[in-house]
Amino acid sequence: MVAGRALCVAHLADGIAVLDGTCPHEGGPLGEGIVEDGMVVCPWHAYTFDPRTGLSPQDPGLKAEVLEAAVVDGELRVKL
Repeated sequence: MVAGRALCVAHLADGIAVLDGTCPHEGGPLGEGIVEDGMVVCPWHAYTFDPRTGLSPQDPGLKAEVLEAAVVDGELRVKL
């Protein structure tokens, strides 16, 4: 949670990605899911999202918001 907003932070092989923490499918807690095969998996219905684009391969109409983020001096910074 940052400023009252739930976020999903995904630690990937090549860095960090940050998405909105609410799944666009049915509002599940995307940030409580897992990263599997490079995709964020929602714990409610197993919808997957590409953490770089926010797109879901199961439903091209679904997209999680991807937020600009960077690690600066060991601290994760996210542009809200």
